Amino acid sequence: MTVPNWSKIESFFYKLALVSGMIVLLFSILNGYGFLHIIFRTALAFILIYFLGQALLTLYQSISPAPKQAEQKSSQFLDVMVGDDLDISDTNEEDENKEPTQSGSLPGQVRIDLKKDLPEDDKTKAEMVRRMGWQENQE
Repeated sequence: MTVPNWSKIESFFYKLALVSGMIVLLFSILNGYGFLHIIFRTALAFILIYFLGQALLTLYQSISPAPKQAEQKSSQFLDVMVGDDLDISDTNEEDENKEPTQSGSLPGQVRIDLKKDLPEDDKTKAEMVRRMGWQENQE
């Protein structure tokens, strides 16, 4: 698998290696090392950090899982979560060819098997709402 944004990650490790080299350079100068020691320590710090980053990228690329071929739509996943009986792997073409639902179905994504338990008359529905605490004059 290829690493997404490979060039951005490479540039991050390059910049990290430069910053670490500059820090080593600063501390080497402050500690009074000779010119050749300073150059050697700075170059060694840069090379170690840069190639460590490259090794990590290569390791990630070799052990990362293969990308998924079929991507799932989040709306289809949500439909299944709220009770839709469609399989997530169904395609849109199959959904369009599906016959329409019953004319007396509830609006929204309510499971049809729950409809049979709902009361039919308005007074009973209003009483249920009142008992749930959804009164007009809540005090």
